[in-house]
Amino acid sequence: TTGTPLKDDWKLSALTINDNFRLGTLIGNTLNKIEKSHFYPLKKREAFKDKYIFKTIQSSFGYLYLDSLATDVKTLSEKPNFSEVVNLTLNNCVKTVEFFKKHLAVLDLKYIPANLHFIFLVQYFNINGELQKEDVEKIKFWFWQSSYTNCFTKYNPSKRKKAFDHFLDFCKGNNNEPFYWDEEVKLKVDKFPDKIDFGGVRKQALALFMINYFINKENILTTECKNSDEITSVNEYKLFRNENSIGNTVFVPVLKNELNEQIKKQTSLQFLLSNEFRGQYSELFITDEMRDLHNQKKNKELLILREKLIEEKEKEFILQSLKLELE
Repeated sequence: TTGTPLKDDWKLSALTINDNFRLGTLIGNTLNKIEKSHFYPLKKREAFKDKYIFKTIQSSFGYLYLDSLATDVKTLSEKPNFSEVVNLTLNNCVKTVEFFKKHLAVLDLKYIPANLHFIFLVQYFNINGELQKEDVEKIKFWFWQSSYTNCFTKYNPSKRKKAFDHFLDFCKGNNNEPFYWDEEVKLKVDKFPDKIDFGGVRKQALALFMINYFINKENILTTECKNSDEITSVNEYKLFRNENSIGNTVFVPVLKNELNEQIKKQTSLQFLLSNEFRGQYSELFITDEMRDLHNQKKNKELLILREKLIEEKEKEFILQSLKLELE
């Protein structure tokens, strides 16, 4: 019988271990710090380490991890500045999680559309040390553009490496825009999805848009997430039970406020459609017209109307704020 396959991070740890440096211990300490912010469930620890942390380390020596010859275990272990770069990178993995939470309302790993978002952002901190105020809006713009265009999937490995090099140039001040446009690939936003789940980048982008709309509404790109230090997670609810559609899906960031206290006492968010809440919670894509339909027991029409409103607001964000084209 075969034994447990040796993973690359184990090999790299064995090749670089000395009295003052233990890669496995350093990675473990970093994961412990990130876990305190509940960024991912404990059962995802190994997957997060493999797909995000280790691949970020591989990519922190100037080449994206896809460049196998430049980022293989043996090559990395021979870098004279290996321990210095690793320590810097692991510290900046924590900073990157903080950026995701504070500026993009990515409060859970499942909302990151691609691991390259994480890997690229760590390089920004590796190069600049701290977040430069003038770069925040540009980075947010890059994040949303790359999410909605799904460029990391549509670009082949060669073009992804070009996108990485372009982003590094932005970090170094050699260009003004972090997003890489390739003339050979026509990047457009896929059609509005039929439901929300986390099996595709387009659906993740919609879910994240709805969360950010709740927090900042029309100021998604220009304002940091309000109450980001107090928000612990995001819960997904239904307006009505037993109905799986975008119009019936509601995302609510969890923090100590009146809305969350009321939700604790309910089995669905249907109570928000009562007349006592007229004029409230438009940030949840709920309007008084929907309340009128609810009073008339026209809930099917209500959900269609709500889905159209979500689609309309997202389309406005895509076309006007992100300057992207739709399929």
